[in-house]
Amino acid sequence: MAKKTKAKKISFRQRLRNQSAERLDDILQAVVIVVDTQLLSAGAKISSKDVMRLICGSQTKTLREDLITQLSNETEAELESIFNRQMELLKEDPDGDEKEAK
Repeated sequence: MAKKTKAKKISFRQRLRNQSAERLDDILQAVVIVVDTQLLSAGAKISSKDVMRLICGSQTKTLREDLITQLSNETEAELESIFNRQMELLKEDPDGDEKEAK
């Protein structure tokens, strides 16, 4: 009988990367829509994917990973900023005991 293995929890960073990958897919889809619209209005009968391939070259996997990392870093910095602001609000007041006594 084979042992069942526990599913490993996804780390916070991996969740950020997954969310960033979804955001990047949305951004890419929006760009494709804009390019398609521009091609239609210009009367061009070429594929938007071919136009984008021409613009960005052939090495896209590394670029995609770099963009995902940039989006993840941006989100992480925003969350860190929110956390730090919350911690500033919770700083201990040095006169707190005196104020409570009044």
